[in-house]
Amino acid sequence: MAPIPVLNLAMSSFEERAKARRHDPKQWQIRKSSVHDQLDSDQEDTRTATERVYAIWRLTQELWHISGRHIPTYARHNMPGRLIRNYIRKSD
Repeated sequence: MAPIPVLNLAMSSFEERAKARRHDPKQWQIRKSSVHDQLDSDQEDTRTATERVYAIWRLTQELWHISGRHIPTYARHNMPGRLIRNYIRKSD
């Protein structure tokens, strides 16, 4: 049996990290926490809004890569989705 690749955050490419994670899903670490725990940890985060957005963008890129798909590129007016408005009628 081949050794399980160890996820090394110092790995330089998405491919290497994706390969390490895909190798054995049973070895994936899953952490369960409550919303309250998450709120407490957010308060301790000292990153700026820009740093947080960048972190989410990096995560997004990595997850698209792990999925084996490319991040879609299209004009804003061609983006899939729909607008649902919730109108509240005022009584006269």
